[in-house]
Amino acid sequence: MKNKPKNSKEKRIANALIVEKTAFGISKEQAKDEHLDVIRSLNTANKYKAHVLRFLEFLSANRLPASGPFHIEHMQEFLFVLSEEEHDQRYIDSSKRALDVTFGVKLSRVESEVPIILKSRSYSIVEVDQVLKFQTPKNRFATELCFAAGLRAHETLTLRRGEELAPSPHRTWDKGRFTALENFKLYTVKGKGGLCRNVAIPSAIAERLEKHRLAAPVKYQDRGIFYESVYDIGGGQALSQSFTTASQKALGFSNGFHGLRHAYAKKRLADLIGSGLDTEYAMKLLSEELGHFRVEIVLAYLR
Repeated sequence: MKNKPKNSKEKRIANALIVEKTAFGISKEQAKDEHLDVIRSLNTANKYKAHVLRFLEFLSANRLPASGPFHIEHMQEFLFVLSEEEHDQRYIDSSKRALDVTFGVKLSRVESEVPIILKSRSYSIVEVDQVLKFQTPKNRFATELCFAAGLRAHETLTLRRGEELAPSPHRTWDKGRFTALENFKLYTVKGKGGLCRNVAIPSAIAERLEKHRLAAPVKYQDRGIFYESVYDIGGGQALSQSFTTASQKALGFSNGFHGLRHAYAKKRLADLIGSGLDTEYAMKLLSEELGHFRVEIVLAYLR
């Protein structure tokens, strides 16, 4: 993100927001007794201001007003973006706390994705086929789907047909997405941070998916987050654990469910470049298809 002028609009707004929440001199006991969630020290005020400023710059960069209104879904997406960058868990937790206090909200905790992305390794098609043999039909199909479309484990719980849910409008989506793909159906999923993106599911798998369509949505809770699923397939932590256990049985090791995303990313990039696109543009498209918008993260997937 480019450096902003010293007296940028975002900086002025961040300062005003923090000032509204400061109560220097008040004791911790008094704040607790009076149920006040305020900033009691200059050091904390400066730290929170830096986090809020970064959030406001995130809004501006995505064509959202830095002056508000401020929506929880945008705050959650911001934390998710941080989780993909080189920040440890303490930094993400600190940013969450700053937003909670400043805007009077209670955001869901977001775990750093960096260790998962850097440590995971891709699976070959042969290895995935071996793993599938040790899964239940429900989780087996979900694994096939995620492997074919680059989904995260929890995103199967959010699947909607393309005409039922549009991608997030505040993002600029490249029209070149899904280049070099044939015979697919467009669906939409919602990422951890609330970002909605289109995904291309091969037509044969989409046809099987629709056979699992529920008559009415079913609510699920996965890792403290509630989802409303319209398909009766595996998803979330249960799917991830199923894959890990099956991988250990089939192969004697597990690279985690995220290893499927690594495999998808490598194959997809090869297809994009093979279609005649230059590498830089191909990586940009892949980053959007994966829901990252950062080529640096794609590089990590290609290790």
